[in-house]
Amino acid sequence: MDFEEKLLCTLINNRDSQKAIAFKKAFETARKVLIAPAPEENIKLTKNFIDQLAVNIPNLHITLLRKETQKANNKKPKIQEIGIGSMNQGLWKLLRNPHINMLRAEIFDTIIDLDPNFNFTYAFLCRRLAPLLRICFTKEKSEQYYNLQYTVKSINNYESQLSGMLRFLNEL
Repeated sequence: MDFEEKLLCTLINNRDSQKAIAFKKAFETARKVLIAPAPEENIKLTKNFIDQLAVNIPNLHITLLRKETQKANNKKPKIQEIGIGSMNQGLWKLLRNPHINMLRAEIFDTIIDLDPNFNFTYAFLCRRLAPLLRICFTKEKSEQYYNLQYTVKSINNYESQLSGMLRFLNEL
């Protein structure tokens, strides 16, 4: 059993754990989820992850971030796409980005960062939007911004990392 399966079993089987109870309650009641996608080369896998998440957890309303130049192509009513400009902006641009300010008007219960590398824009959104759950893959500086880091084996490809995270979220 690898680490991710042990963590999953610990959270599910150790029902008295305060952390397990808190994450389970928070994710069960989550209604609005903001998803920060992986780099463009993995966008198809990201879309598949979102589609599966929407099917497996039907009460979620999902907002997907995308580059301003990318065309919105999601026709599903529970999945909204918002263009925010460049995916890795500096602080100066982020503070003045009207799309980021528009996101602040919404209340998100959860942010799921699907980028396997640190992205300042996503970390900024975690701080600025302050959702109860902030989930990402374990990466440099992630503990400063996210309260649940999903650890995967370094030999795994991105597709298996996503499917492992999806299994984990489904079990919460």
